[in-house]
Amino acid sequence: MKKVIHTVPFFSQRSEHEWQERGFGTVEDAVSWQERSCGIACIKMVLDMHPEYSGQRFADMIGEMKDKGIYRERVGCVHQGIADELNARMIDAQSMKITSIERIKDLVDKGNILIVSIGVGFSDGRKSGHLVPLIGYIEEGSGVISFVVHYSSSWASHEQAERQVDAGRFMEHFSGNAIRVRMYNS
Repeated sequence: MKKVIHTVPFFSQRSEHEWQERGFGTVEDAVSWQERSCGIACIKMVLDMHPEYSGQRFADMIGEMKDKGIYRERVGCVHQGIADELNARMIDAQSMKITSIERIKDLVDKGNILIVSIGVGFSDGRKSGHLVPLIGYIEEGSGVISFVVHYSSSWASHEQAERQVDAGRFMEHFSGNAIRVRMYNS
């Protein structure tokens, strides 16, 4: 069995438990953002890999992403906006369409993680509506058997760092839309 898992800090989008430390004015504010901050949590995980960008309070990041139009009400985070924001910070990123397990594996092997658009919980039949970072894969024999994601969620029962998802199940709930993020810029 072969495992390729990039080291990425996990960040929960659940803010109710530490709303003040995360910069929210009220617990109600924190709760209102829990269900709609998956894309911003992904951005935070990427930025926290880079010492020069790590440590920004979550509420401040939400405000910044709203002001820049990266987060839009009733839409969520815009994929190209995420890529543009990361590129502006000298983090190599690209919005792309991916249609195969082999392409995901190849991108991870080349030192990338992917912020992927999936159906919530890998269980509701949908292929979009939630963003998570895909940080690796597990291969057995001649193929990928599972992908590894940092599953940030507003639901405690879904949330898990380094969650392994069967590759077939992942592809059933993956929209094909992703943001490729190079782990280490050279």
